[in-house]
Amino acid sequence: MSFEPYDLRAIKAYFDRTSAVTVEAQEIKNRFNSWYNALGWYALSVDVGNTYNEARTLRNAFNLANAVTPEQKAQVREIFKEGLTSEEGQGQSRPIIDPVTGQVKSAHTPMNPYLLGGLVGAGALAVGYGALKIRKKIMPI
Repeated sequence: MSFEPYDLRAIKAYFDRTSAVTVEAQEIKNRFNSWYNALGWYALSVDVGNTYNEARTLRNAFNLANAVTPEQKAQVREIFKEGLTSEEGQGQSRPIIDPVTGQVKSAHTPMNPYLLGGLVGAGALAVGYGALKIRKKIMPI
């Protein structure tokens, strides 16, 4: 399952248009906005699955904190258990969502940044070596 930046922007838009009813919900909203504004290239390009899960976890915590009555909290928890997820909408298996806290967990593991750096470095070496071979053919020393 691949997630796109628009998935994160949708959650950001949800936070922007939804008012916090409780102090706890406002704190979570502030934490989300700080977290979202600090996202960098790695989180948005390489580790998008885990970044998206963190955004969904914060959204779920916000929704739970925004529920005032026990009935509202029960309804939010029911959505955690039964609501359609992005994965299910695309024919994938449902991620694990904690029915009490709304924390989203999946089997997605991010790419090791050292592996990514190694791949980029190996690619640069290969391009450099190829350029050297071509240069020697064109302009022998």
